[in-house]
Amino acid sequence: MWAVFQADRHAASLLYAVRAVLVSADPAGHGEVMTSYDVLYSRAQLLERGAFAIELNGGTALGLQSAARTAEVTGLAPDLDRLDPKDAGYLQDLRDIEPRIAALREGMAQLLLAANQEISLSRVAEREARKVIHDRLGWSAGLLVLAFLGIGLLLVIQLRHLRRAHGRMALLQRRSLQQAGRAKAANAAKSTFLATMSHEIRTPLNAIIGMSYLSLQAGLSGVQRDYLSQINKSGSLLLDM
Repeated sequence: MWAVFQADRHAASLLYAVRAVLVSADPAGHGEVMTSYDVLYSRAQLLERGAFAIELNGGTALGLQSAARTAEVTGLAPDLDRLDPKDAGYLQDLRDIEPRIAALREGMAQLLLAANQEISLSRVAEREARKVIHDRLGWSAGLLVLAFLGIGLLLVIQLRHLRRAHGRMALLQRRSLQQAGRAKAANAAKSTFLATMSHEIRTPLNAIIGMSYLSLQAGLSGVQRDYLSQINKSGSLLLDM
C-alpha cells in the first residue's frame, strides 16, 4: 500500500510541476518536471519488480491495472526526453503531454483505491481465517478438557473395579483358607479313622491267623485241615489288605 501511495503521490507531483510550467509559461521549471518524472519512474519500476502481500505484478485485475500504469509511466519517457526548454515549441509540446500525465494521475488514484480495497478484503479474509482458527482452537481445547474428564472418570471407575476385585479376592482367599482348614481337619480325621480301624481289624485277624495256625498243628482229619488252611490264608490276605 505504501508503494502504491508513493507512486500516486509522485504522479501528482509530476502533474503539478507540468501545470506550474504551463501556467507560468516559464521553461525554467523543466528541471523540476524531469526530477518528478525520474522519481515517478523509479516508483513505477518498484511496483513492477517488488514482492508485495497483494498481487501487483501478476495476472489479477489489480496486477493488470498496476502493469498498465507502469506502462503509461515508461511510455512518457521518450516524449519527455525529447523536450528542450530552449526550443520555441517547448510549451506546446509540454501542453500536448499534459493530458496523458493527467490521465496517468487519475489512473494512479484509481490504482490506489483498488489497492486499498484489496488490502481491506485481505484483512477481512485474514480476520475470518483467524476467527476460524480461534474457533477450532476453542473446540479443540473443549474436546481436550472433555477427554481429560473422560480419562479421569475411567480411572475412577477402574479404581472402583479394582477395589471390588480386591474385596472378592480377599473373600475367596478367606474361603480358600476355610476350605483348606476343613480339608486338613477331614484328612486328619480320616487318618485317625484309618489308624483306628486298622488297629481294630488287625487285632482280631491276628487272633484268627494265630489260632488257625495252632489248630493246624493238632491232629486233624484231612477235611478239617483244609478248612483251617483256607481260614488261615484268607486271614493272611485280609491282614495284607
